[in-house]
Amino acid sequence: MNRLHRSLVLTILVPVFGLSIGGCWYAVAGVGAYAGYRFVDGEYKGVLKGDLAASIKATRAAFGDLEIREKSFNESDATTVLEGESTGGRGVTVKLESAGADATNVRVRVDTFGDESFSQLVVDKINAHL
Repeated sequence: MNRLHRSLVLTILVPVFGLSIGGCWYAVAGVGAYAGYRFVDGEYKGVLKGDLAASIKATRAAFGDLEIREKSFNESDATTVLEGESTGGRGVTVKLESAGADATNVRVRVDTFGDESFSQLVVDKINAHL
């Protein structure tokens, strides 16, 4: 399913279905899965639900799951950049920036021009470890 169709389903059909079965909770849960992420200018961007330290740990675990070899790690007060290379030779860059006590902004770029599906997979794996 392409991104436009998935967005349509998540923003229109899921809430309608959720409300029709008797409650708003289903609508909110269905839309929340991907509502906060977007692919812009080759980067997959969004907000992780975890502080910066937990997000760094989760990113390293995701790199392990996806067999991405960490090549560099640069950390400043509020921003961390992890760069790696997949077994297929694809460059992966994850930028993490503190967005408060329990939130971290994330930007993922695969190769020079980006790859939405692989970037989404990286973010999904990070979220799985949070």
